[in-house]
Amino acid sequence: MNAKALICAFSCVLLAALTLLVPRGPLQYAALGNQKYTQKIHSRLAAGYGTLGPGFEENRGQADSRVKFLYRRSNSTLFFTADAVTMALRDATETAGGSINRQETTRRESVLRMKFLAASPSAKVSGLEKLAGNSNYFVGDDPANWQTNVPNFAKIKYHDLYPGIDLVYYSNGPQLEYDLLVAPGAASEAIKFTFEGADDVRVDAQGDLIVGVGTANVRLQKPLVYQNVNSRRHALRGAYVVDAANQIRFQLDAYDKSTPLVIDPLLVYSSYLGGKGPDKANAIAVDTAGSAYVVGPAGSIDFPTTVGSFQTTCNGSSCGGSFITKFNSAGTALVYSTYISGRSFSGNATTAFGIAVDAIGNAYVTGSAGPDFPVTANAFQTKALGLTAFAAKLNPSGDQLVYSTFLGPGSAMAIAVDAFGSAYVTGQTGSTTFPTVNPIQAKYAGAPTGVSGDAFISKLDPTGSSLTYSTYLGGSAVDTGFGIAVDASGAAFVTGNTSSADFPVTTGAFQTTLRGFSDAFVVKVNPQGSAFVYSTLLGGAQSSTNAFYGGAIAIDAVGNAYVVGATSAIDFPVTDGAFQTAYGDSSTLGGRLDVAAFITKLNSAGTALVYSTFLGAGGFLTSGQNMATGVAVDASGDAYVAGITTSTHFPIEAPVQVRYGGGFTDAFVTELNPSGSALVFSTYLGGSGLENPFVGSSTTSQSGPGIALDPAGNAYIAGGTNSTDFPTVNPIQSSLASTTLTIKPSNVFVAKLSNSPPVNPAPTAQTITPDRVFVGSSPFSLSIAGSNFVSRSVVRWNGAGRATSFNGTGQDGESSSDSIRSGALSQLSASIPASDVATVGTAEITVFTPGPGGGASNSLTFTIDSNPIPVLDGISPIGAGVGGPAFTLTARGSQFLPTSVIRWNGSDRTTSFDQFRSTLTASIPASDLAAIGVATVEVFNPAPGGGASNALTFLINPPPVVNPGGIVPAATFSGPLVAGSIASIFGTNLSLSTAASAPQ
Repeated sequence: MNAKALICAFSCVLLAALTLLVPRGPLQYAALGNQKYTQKIHSRLAAGYGTLGPGFEENRGQADSRVKFLYRRSNSTLFFTADAVTMALRDATETAGGSINRQETTRRESVLRMKFLAASPSAKVSGLEKLAGNSNYFVGDDPANWQTNVPNFAKIKYHDLYPGIDLVYYSNGPQLEYDLLVAPGAASEAIKFTFEGADDVRVDAQGDLIVGVGTANVRLQKPLVYQNVNSRRHALRGAYVVDAANQIRFQLDAYDKSTPLVIDPLLVYSSYLGGKGPDKANAIAVDTAGSAYVVGPAGSIDFPTTVGSFQTTCNGSSCGGSFITKFNSAGTALVYSTYISGRSFSGNATTAFGIAVDAIGNAYVTGSAGPDFPVTANAFQTKALGLTAFAAKLNPSGDQLVYSTFLGPGSAMAIAVDAFGSAYVTGQTGSTTFPTVNPIQAKYAGAPTGVSGDAFISKLDPTGSSLTYSTYLGGSAVDTGFGIAVDASGAAFVTGNTSSADFPVTTGAFQTTLRGFSDAFVVKVNPQGSAFVYSTLLGGAQSSTNAFYGGAIAIDAVGNAYVVGATSAIDFPVTDGAFQTAYGDSSTLGGRLDVAAFITKLNSAGTALVYSTFLGAGGFLTSGQNMATGVAVDASGDAYVAGITTSTHFPIEAPVQVRYGGGFTDAFVTELNPSGSALVFSTYLGGSGLENPFVGSSTTSQSGPGIALDPAGNAYIAGGTNSTDFPTVNPIQSSLASTTLTIKPSNVFVAKLSNSPPVNPAPTAQTITPDRVFVGSSPFSLSIAGSNFVSRSVVRWNGAGRATSFNGTGQDGESSSDSIRSGALSQLSASIPASDVATVGTAEITVFTPGPGGGASNSLTFTIDSNPIPVLDGISPIGAGVGGPAFTLTARGSQFLPTSVIRWNGSDRTTSFDQFRSTLTASIPASDLAAIGVATVEVFNPAPGGGASNALTFLINPPPVVNPGGIVPAATFSGPLVAGSIASIFGTNLSLSTAASAPQ
């Protein structure tokens, strides 16, 4: 999801990873042994096969001369030669006493060699990104044989393994990955490889390549391949093909060989949060640990709060307050959740608009509130004049205000905090008495009559007891600050909206005159608050540019400002080569409601645009309204944008939600590359209702979703929704709190998008069905019910994996996702071969979930019983005539097995078992009916156990004696019967074989 997700600058990358069953990592390794200790080892291998070594060691004589580099783990070593990688995979075997002893423990070693076919034998192998640590080998007592200061590298690269194709190995967290880098014009079809030492090579139903070696399996997950074509991300279908000689190659869709490939994002968690409403998030912040802090208006008297938090109930019968909620880093629980409000409601509701968090977890919140809003004794301003801005600092446990102060009159819209704990606030005031300290603009510039207002910028000291500086910012019309950020030096950056032709700008700024009815503005204030570093406008002439809908700003490490908002100006300034340079469908322009989002990157001097682009076309009839309301930037310069759209044609790439949700608005999340020329990813996020509806005290609360990043580049989004089908993953609250009203009150939504696989939960096995069979049974399916299973969980039989299918969740999890809700009931089915039940005893059944996270479950016991003695209740038929034809004999009873046989006078007869009716059938030949008498019928179960059943008798009857009783008719009208007459003979023991004759 960041620039690091771009695999390379070449045209094609085939991504693979060597790891322990990590979802979405194309190459995976897992040892599946059948020894008890092997199972214990592998439960520790969720992060990889053994503990990672320091890096790739250059071979300085510590290995065979053909080896270029070594990569060591606690239970494996990889040797990199010119055309192959050899994997030595070690298992420890438990001693007889069951404990581990270094002197007694033996190790089994499986060797697998991944060899690239027809590769260059002279490919240069070099180390990249040298690590600080070195390796030393002091072997023997002769220093001449010692190897010291052996360098270690983070990556190694095979140059021209094939013409135009390089190969790079590197460690990615707990896993080892490799990239095949295909240069423009190179042929990816040249890449072929094989596994020497493999017992089995096959592609499974999911498209993964499975390589068996000894007690180990190597899994190469189906390739996930993307490329950018015409500034759009497209997925390529990729597959492994195994030929008759077990040679493997990649099969790819046709692709443009001049474009790079990228990795898709994942929705890690997404949850509702709220009561019977309405509730909505206006802003979100994230700390270094990945905990999300969310703030916004709470209209619910039953909004979820946590015990011991600052304010657990809403004041008054109708809640007009706000909330502050902190999620844990996994998104699975609330660290704290509290109201923050006064007692009044009508006209003086507390509406929180902005939030920031410092390095130790203090949350800084701003917004507007009435006179009874809670303030602290040491506050800068303890009294309000009507609806007044506030700034509050909540301690890390969420149970106490460090400070809370009014600031106004006015309304605050955004807040930022520096490394020293000073808070920076912006918003709007219509008052000539707004508090100023060391101001750049000392006086209110708004008109004394009519609609007017100035923006303000204020810096509070870390105690909230005084202002370091505070200034008006505006001209004679309406000016509002909507977004604020602060850099490492303490310089403040503010963006907002102005309709003032005399808005203060600086000489040499990018745009110094108002072009439309209203324009955005971007201002940088020096760390002392004494002067503008720059102040510029940003807008088009043909309509208005609006930061009204939650316009926001972010700053990168070199001081470039990233500004987002919404515009209806078709001539809004965009740059050549930007992702979208056209506003929309010109046939719909003029006197319209259409709006396009914009993303603009301003240089550090404020004099020029690095890039500027529309996002989502204007044109109400065709593309709808698109408003960017939040922005964040990562270390590589990728911009992450959140907003709302009414468009069914919003640009998407590698989305987590492909289609518009169907309501009036959806949220969107977009990542733009550092040059602003292409989308890295872009997705809808919404349901069939309304995302970010109106909630709060004034129209300015129509701000849209906010967005924040953690240090790893994961994106966190928060807003509001009244959709009953908003997409959720691992939710704390899985549904909208109120669904009975026609117009449903909104709840907060909070979601996390990640560029790395989510951590799988540890599985728990609860029951198995069946839990026992008789020895020698046929292959069968074993069902395991439990929790925290995912689609790649594997059932293990005495530590060895069995072919497993994921049957989804029995409650409300998603069967198609690897990220099912922790604790949800789910089920697996495993195919158990007959060889597993060939011996009497017990088997240990466990479930193994691959990393990251995961591991082995508790064990359940499966019993293989000795064969029972069968019980014969009846046979059918019970007799037959001597000399009769062959027939089928059916035996009824209990304790019959597939291996049971019917015995006729002690001799086995060919027998079939009907498991549905629990009956046996045997073919009885005609020779068994050759003599009159009685046959003994038994059922016999083989050893172990087993034996013969009770005996039943089968009668072989003599031929019957024919006793004719008469003939009909006895005569005809013309006289006695004659030749050719037809008559019926009746009597006893007549059959089809009975012959009759008439006297001549």
